[in-house]
Amino acid sequence: MLLFGQQELEDNANSLIDVVNQKEPAYATWGGLAIEQTKRQYNADVIDYLFMGRSTISSVLAEEKFKLWLKKGSQEFGVYATVAYHPIKNQFLSIRFEEF
Repeated sequence: MLLFGQQELEDNANSLIDVVNQKEPAYATWGGLAIEQTKRQYNADVIDYLFMGRSTISSVLAEEKFKLWLKKGSQEFGVYATVAYHPIKNQFLSIRFEEF
């Protein structure tokens, strides 16, 4: 049986409230960067995107993966964009693209 103190319960509740009240999801910064860099890389419009998830590789490397749908002229195609960043410093490191 786990027992929690009143202060610990209040702290956990406040943390959850903070997450719920965030105006943007945690991945929004990296999603915006993925969209911007993908548009530049492919010289195409991004017409849709999906956040696919975050992977913590180490204490100094994390990745967020996005699935983007692009349109260039009459052609539509998909690209995975994976943004690598330093999770503590919140610093961009690199981006990889993979067409599908």
